[in-house]
Amino acid sequence: MVHLRTHTRMSAVALALTAAAAPFLTACAADDQSTAPEATHAAALTVTDPWIRAADSGMVAAFGELTNTSGTEVHIIAVDSPLTDRAEIHEVITDAGQSAMRQKDDGIRVAGSAQHLLAPGGDHLMLMDLTEAITPGMDVPITLRFADGSETTVGFAARDFAGGDEDYMPMHDGGSPEHHREETHGDARTGH
Repeated sequence: MVHLRTHTRMSAVALALTAAAAPFLTACAADDQSTAPEATHAAALTVTDPWIRAADSGMVAAFGELTNTSGTEVHIIAVDSPLTDRAEIHEVITDAGQSAMRQKDDGIRVAGSAQHLLAPGGDHLMLMDLTEAITPGMDVPITLRFADGSETTVGFAARDFAGGDEDYMPMHDGGSPEHHREETHGDARTGH
């Protein structure tokens, strides 16, 4: 009988403590959910068919299709690669009737649930002053850096590629363009 009463009292005490703690535990769980981090820009972006032009030296462009799988905009602000000390995000503009490429100052913004094409004759990633040759079949790592501080590294498959030319238009001292004929982009529709 003594054991039964002790056990009953202990059960009653445990039940009372659990009931008293329940609101506190529920509040803590609610706080944890409200402060849980949202998906990063890097986690929301996928790259389909990433590829880069094979080259012995100089500068080369990288292409692919960017897809934002989240409902909010993702913003790529910079890129880099171990094959160069200088990688940039570029756009192609028309200058005096000729296509010219230049650095895209605001990076690339991909709207929620949208796609953005990196293609010859359009936006692309550019590796400048290669430190080693890129040969066909090689997998070239390029890291995409996002406005929220996240990053992801994507392997771009190297391909033989010859196409139309655009001038490179780096901006120097107040935006004065300096033209160089160095990069081959090609037809945006065929990739050739």
